[in-house]
Amino acid sequence: GSRKSAAVKGGVSNACFSCGKVGHKVGACPAKFDPGGGSRKSAAAKGGVSKKDGGSGKQGHGTDSESRRQGPEASADVSRFWKRLTDALKGGAKRENAIAAAVQDANGKDLWLKTWTAAAAGARGSPEALVTAFMLLPATIATTPPALSIIPVLTRVIREFTPKALFGPKFVTEAMSHVETVIDVVQYRLLGAEGRVMAPAGVAAHVHELTTVFEETVRDLLAAALKVDDNALLVRGMTLRQRRKELLEYEKALTEAAKAMGSASTATFNDTACFGPDRPV
Repeated sequence: GSRKSAAVKGGVSNACFSCGKVGHKVGACPAKFDPGGGSRKSAAAKGGVSKKDGGSGKQGHGTDSESRRQGPEASADVSRFWKRLTDALKGGAKRENAIAAAVQDANGKDLWLKTWTAAAAGARGSPEALVTAFMLLPATIATTPPALSIIPVLTRVIREFTPKALFGPKFVTEAMSHVETVIDVVQYRLLGAEGRVMAPAGVAAHVHELTTVFEETVRDLLAAALKVDDNALLVRGMTLRQRRKELLEYEKALTEAAKAMGSASTATFNDTACFGPDRPV
């Protein structure tokens, strides 16, 4: 049969595509994350970006190391905290405890939210480190960043792993792992919480952009998998393509929430308790 027939419906998403084992999601795989570039200065303002570097947050397509060199500087405290998270992810089995320890007190939680704001603004640092750390933390109110910070960071992660024509199986595998984690964040941390978002229309616009970038990247990853003639990567890519529906579902839910509120600008519902006091509006 064709390669497409190899895409298994059901069961595939329950396996970890990073290490090949069953029993944990790819976002929590202890073997997946290789932060690389963690010694570089990280992140951005309103808790991070230095004015002297601007703050456009514009990201080019390419590898994460390329994008990390292009962003604005971070404030010293956010930069140190971001590096602490990135280094903690090198700790293997101990990394969950290290991440939890970083955000356990009020100052740590404040820096955690500021670092997400910085990453959303395009600051230098590893956005995938934040996303991986987020999925390692318990799903609690206190450690959930604003949706208006989460979605741009997820978009940035996908953009930083846009494949090039000559990239081989190793790069495609790594890129798929991070794209899978992005969708896990939407499915397991965001869907169902759209009613608490202060400006759902604004978040929906960001999700629309994320969906566009996701579609383009998955298309390119499938083309790369065909190029290297890797059947397992093709199955994985086709499973990813099917997960586009989770992005569409979230965007639809946000749009409906915006309509129910009448206008995001006149909304009175306060989502600070769920999404943090520093959320942009």
